[in-house]
Amino acid sequence: MPNAPDAILELQNEIEELKSRKNEVAERLQEVDSRLNNSDADNPSDLVQKKQQLEQELEGLNEAIVTNEEKISELEGTDEAKEDLSDVAKQADSLISDLNDEYDTIQNKQDLIDDRIDEIDTKQEALNELEETARGLLEKSTGAALGAQFSERKSELEESLKYWKVASILSIAFLLGSAVVLYYNIINGSADPLSNVSKIALILPISVAVWFSVSNYNRQKRLMEEYEFKARMALSLTGFREVLQDEIGDENDDLIAEFIIETMDKIYANPQINIQSDKGSNQDMPLTNGQAPLVEFIKRLGK
Repeated sequence: MPNAPDAILELQNEIEELKSRKNEVAERLQEVDSRLNNSDADNPSDLVQKKQQLEQELEGLNEAIVTNEEKISELEGTDEAKEDLSDVAKQADSLISDLNDEYDTIQNKQDLIDDRIDEIDTKQEALNELEETARGLLEKSTGAALGAQFSERKSELEESLKYWKVASILSIAFLLGSAVVLYYNIINGSADPLSNVSKIALILPISVAVWFSVSNYNRQKRLMEEYEFKARMALSLTGFREVLQDEIGDENDDLIAEFIIETMDKIYANPQINIQSDKGSNQDMPLTNGQAPLVEFIKRLGK
């Protein structure tokens, strides 16, 4: 099928041929009219019939010319429409290309944003790990520092304990020596009763000195044991808490927190009050609300 320009050119050529034939028919028609107008014409009926044929042929040529001209107009309109459609298609292609470019740009930005989010998440995880490590180191360093202070205080008490130990031994030895001398004098009867009473009265201050020295020795020893216990608790509390969290899990965090709080209260409690309120090392200490369920849970883990 020829394209529009070729079809238009072909129709224009046909129109030219039709016009040429039209001119020929018109000339022949004029010739027939002139012959009819001549009174000497032979066979006028044949001329009239021929005139009618020529007029019909001329009318058919005019109709053919008009038809071809209409076809040319339609083809020209179709060609313009095609050009318009082509322009619209080009504009649509341009818009689609621009949209694709914009989409690619947005997609690239989205990829960059996703990469940044992943990078931020990775850094956040690393930061959380560093934070957890720093917290653990801080807890351990705090426990170590506190344990070192308790150990230092324990060392000071050890020096004082040696002094009271020597004082207790000397006072007891002096008391025993005085008692032996007094007993020997009473048995031998070498002194009068008043002198013996005076010697017994002198033994009383020595007994008080013995009681004072031994009491302070026992008190210093219990203080030293208390600080030693606090030092061990301070050093082992962080590790013990981590073990409990690993063994028990997150469902008993409140139990662990209560136990840690009570343990910290014991660590920071005044040792002077502890040894005064202590009624004897042989008496069992009751478990607190935070310790009792935790101890029961640890017993179940050990079974």
